[in-house]
Amino acid sequence: MKNNPENKPEINENSFKELLTNMASVIDKKNIELYKKLRQELNINIDIDIENKSLEIFYFKYLYPFERYISGLIQSEISTNKDIEFIFKNYYYIKKHFEYWFVRVEGTFANANKTKKIIDRIVGFYKDGTPIKFDYGGDNTYDLPKIIFTTHNEIIEFYESIKSLHYGNPKEYMNCILELSKINNQLNENK
Repeated sequence: MKNNPENKPEINENSFKELLTNMASVIDKKNIELYKKLRQELNINIDIDIENKSLEIFYFKYLYPFERYISGLIQSEISTNKDIEFIFKNYYYIKKHFEYWFVRVEGTFANANKTKKIIDRIVGFYKDGTPIKFDYGGDNTYDLPKIIFTTHNEIIEFYESIKSLHYGNPKEYMNCILELSKINNQLNENK
């Protein structure tokens, strides 16, 4: 990065890309170091057939046991409710779907807070049946959804659609996306 006349670092597109690339590289190195350390400490013998590179064998030999472990942990320590298990195991996937639509329709302001609040409320609903409601008359409403995902039905319908999409059925998700796109288009026309 070059310095400008006021001695402030100049940030341009290339320097920003370089920064992100370097950060990703450090994260990748730490992941590899952690894997090698655990492999050595646990004396794990890894036998991957490089020639055939079977994704199915890789999945069932390495990923599936961890998925079963995580399922057991959630069912033993958190809840036996299948929706709560799905949310815990797929939190980032769910989060990204809600955030995408908040940013697209309502803008970037507080989208992470809105998403966290919604996912927490979905868990509450599946845990004890508490309907999802927001207090729009309260003092702190900055992180409440304003245009989309404002009702229990909207939220649960979208959650169910992304769950169905995850399991290979895109129909309900496509219906939700169509409705969200209509809302977004109407907002853009009114600007």
